[in-house]
Amino acid sequence: MDYQSAFKKPFLDIKKLVIGILLSIIPIVSFFSVGYVLEVAKSTIQKKKDLPEWTNWKELFVHGLIGTAIGIIYAIPAVIIGLLAIGGGLLKGLVTNSVLSGIKTGAPLLIAAILLLLVSSYIAPMAIIAYAKSWKFKDAFNFSDIFKKIMTSKYLIVWILSMVVSVVALGIFAVIPLVGSAIASFTTAVIFMTLFAQVYTEVK
Repeated sequence: MDYQSAFKKPFLDIKKLVIGILLSIIPIVSFFSVGYVLEVAKSTIQKKKDLPEWTNWKELFVHGLIGTAIGIIYAIPAVIIGLLAIGGGLLKGLVTNSVLSGIKTGAPLLIAAILLLLVSSYIAPMAIIAYAKSWKFKDAFNFSDIFKKIMTSKYLIVWILSMVVSVVALGIFAVIPLVGSAIASFTTAVIFMTLFAQVYTEVK
């Protein structure tokens, strides 16, 4: 694992970095930046060191849209359970006229939803990397290959590091109006999709 080159990667070309940050600010338009990050992952799998060019805009948008959809699909079970928890808790509270009763009804399902969301957030990065490697949607659900790669210490370390660094970066840059969160999200995405792609290639 080459952590040093991954953390340097967003800053290899400041112009490309600035384009990604600016595109990340606007909803829908941000699919271009998501697609670019997936191109970064693909280029890493192909052993390319430099940042990709900002070209093939249509493909960037489509790949970004599909990559985002994959993440959402993995989160659907958690969302459903969470909605059931909230709805069940509210209904029980209204029927019994007791807030405590509503909390007791909804809390177990809500905890389950949080755990499922945690699991989906652990699996999704590698699923998205699998898609980026081939640009085939079905590869994001090749569970035998994905689980083989995520059930390793290399992946666990990168995933934990991505969570910590992303939160810290967001906390630091959020003070900058308008672009702060975009700076944090795009920069950390380039770093960690590079590292996740390294795990993909190294774990056989």
